[in-house]
Amino acid sequence: VISWIKKTSSAMLEDSSDYNKGFQKPNSTTWNKVIANSPSKRDQVLMIDPDFLQEIETRFLSDVGNFELVNLKSMFLETIERKMLNKVKVQIRDINSFAYTIIAEDGIRSEPIAASGSTKFYFQPTVIGGVIPFANARALLKQHWQVREQELLTINPQAKNFLDLAKERNDIKKDAEAMDQFFREECGFFSYEDARAQLDGRTVSQILRQLQISKEVIQSLKTDLAAKEKPKKTTGIQTDLTDKQITNLIQQ
Repeated sequence: VISWIKKTSSAMLEDSSDYNKGFQKPNSTTWNKVIANSPSKRDQVLMIDPDFLQEIETRFLSDVGNFELVNLKSMFLETIERKMLNKVKVQIRDINSFAYTIIAEDGIRSEPIAASGSTKFYFQPTVIGGVIPFANARALLKQHWQVREQELLTINPQAKNFLDLAKERNDIKKDAEAMDQFFREECGFFSYEDARAQLDGRTVSQILRQLQISKEVIQSLKTDLAAKEKPKKTTGIQTDLTDKQITNLIQQ
């Protein structure tokens, strides 16, 4: 298990089709290349299920003489113990991307060790590429546009080339807008500046907690509003709130 976590972390330090698939626009099957810019494991954050961490420590770390060689908490910038949805046991994050490992309960295997009479436990995880914030994808789009501009100017700086370049630039702008929309829905960040403002001066755990609170508040509002929107038995009576008021409440 520790080996899988280390491999996932290392793969995020460079391009990898297995661990860092890239950005996929809504309603698309095409993956766009992205880059995770973690210089080292010490710039990554490990999020791990507390029960799973305890099981790792109990089953594996007790058999290792040098605890620091397999101490997950010493390998990363920060280690957050937290329950996650969809049977996710481990997430590895940096500012630019995250990958996570799903370990289903039926993925746990055991094997008796004849020599010692003990039992060896091991897992068969599935590593999946996760969300890549739009700031990183935008940087690549900008890089693409700059390269294309230089190519066109070098080959033949005629009017037609600049028209082609303008079209490409407009397409890139549309891609960026699509990315903004995607990450607005997935991450709660409305712009790159907004994302940076939320990161400044706070730890990852504080940011995650704030996002969780925001989601809980929004869900509570939606539940309350859904109840108020329920049609009343007496005909001709409308709900107390208008559509505009409902929208404003959810946005708040």
